[in-house]
Amino acid sequence: MSFHSFREGSRKDHGQDIAEGYRLCNDQLQLGAILRIADAAEVMAKNHQQLINERDAYLRSYKQEEKETERLRGTIRGLRSYISVLKKGLDR
Repeated sequence: MSFHSFREGSRKDHGQDIAEGYRLCNDQLQLGAILRIADAAEVMAKNHQQLINERDAYLRSYKQEEKETERLRGTIRGLRSYISVLKKGLDR
């Protein structure tokens, strides 16, 4: 008895030689439709992990830039208050 992978078997092009004028039965049509759906699902999922990784990288970058922006805003607030103190010292 030999091992046959269903996964690999599902990727093969299945069919049979038929005589001219022979019509496919419902089971054969359903099998063909299921195989086309499986092919479409594989195409959709092909770059799914790459898209997830890309999204995560953009989120990390966004959060990092958000922290940097907040840090710079704090620096600006500090410098403004220092300028105010200096202006008050000059007015005296």
